[in-house]
Amino acid sequence: MDCCWRAWADTNLRTSEALAKETLVLKSADSEKNSSGTAEARVMSIETKESESKLRAALIESPGSFETNYQLGEFYFRSGRYREAVPLLEAAYKINPGSQTNTYELALLIKLTSDFVRAREQSEKC
Repeated sequence: MDCCWRAWADTNLRTSEALAKETLVLKSADSEKNSSGTAEARVMSIETKESESKLRAALIESPGSFETNYQLGEFYFRSGRYREAVPLLEAAYKINPGSQTNTYELALLIKLTSDFVRAREQSEKC
């Protein structure tokens, strides 16, 4: 139970930080639309696309890697692309079911996709 609590707290902290960063990105993107675009917003968008490309390439090279599946799943989670994140975190779970953080985040993502039965089943593994 203590492990789940720590994983939950860690996940909430990282999620809060990610949401704060995404809010800044959204504000920058909104400013870009209103002021014909700032160089900073364009760079952030390019960096995000490059990060995704690098993570996808790493996954192709090492599809059985816990870390690679987890990182790309986290990337999609932070980007609000929940349905894309679920299969990656499921793959990470199958590779390393002992990761409490991944187990919790997977349950949360499944819940966010409105699959409450599966979310409950996954949260019981935590």
